[in-house]
Amino acid sequence: VTWRQSVIFCNLLSKQQGLQPVYKILDGTNVEVDKTQNGYRLLTKKEWEEAALANQKTKYAGGNSVNTVGWYKTNAFTPGGWLGLHPVGQKASNGFGLYDMSGNTWEWCEDSSVRPGRKIVKGGGYRSQKDELRVITPDSMSYAADFNEMTANMQDQVAFRICRKM
Repeated sequence: VTWRQSVIFCNLLSKQQGLQPVYKILDGTNVEVDKTQNGYRLLTKKEWEEAALANQKTKYAGGNSVNTVGWYKTNAFTPGGWLGLHPVGQKASNGFGLYDMSGNTWEWCEDSSVRPGRKIVKGGGYRSQKDELRVITPDSMSYAADFNEMTANMQDQVAFRICRKM
């Protein structure tokens, strides 16, 4: 799923539930964010990291053992022997009861990358190395993806998590 598709989903869900959309889509690549609205939106990088850590000091969302909390390149083999997505909730949750914030799929964040035309993704996916699943990554490991297009081999590796103002 692309970043733009994620934003469109947030707006549609907001409207469906009688909420005010957060995003105003100006054209193919420009989107305004109005956080004063009460609709659904993507988490910022900082919000994503806070949700993943759940007031704990761990490497990964839910603990320090990557195999306990996340699917990644070493352990994400399906019964057919292929690397692939796994149903949510098969690994340990974090302190807030959130699953799969480390591994399985990358997650779009609202923030733009320092690279033009790219948005931040967090969490790592089933094809990732274990260090990519860390909640807090050094700037040298800041991940960004093109927010309008996904290559064929990335389409099932990026998803999104939403929130809203209460």
